[in-house]
Amino acid sequence: NTCNVVHCAILPQHGKLVWVQSDDTVPDFQNLEAIVEAASDGCRAIFEHMQNTVKARAASTLAARAGKAIIRPL
Repeated sequence: NTCNVVHCAILPQHGKLVWVQSDDTVPDFQNLEAIVEAASDGCRAIFEHMQNTVKARAASTLAARAGKAIIRPL
């Protein structure tokens, strides 16, 4: 078995796929469609995690500036 690598980028807030690149050929279109969908799901999960982390950090920073919290280094 070989492992094909597929890179993709999405605009998660718009639900648009903007880039797909494979380092090898994909045997058939149905496989490509499933691979791209799985990769897009991964991109969305990463986006949500990053967005939640930034929001939490911003909230703790604002609270610290107001004297209501202590910021711990990441």
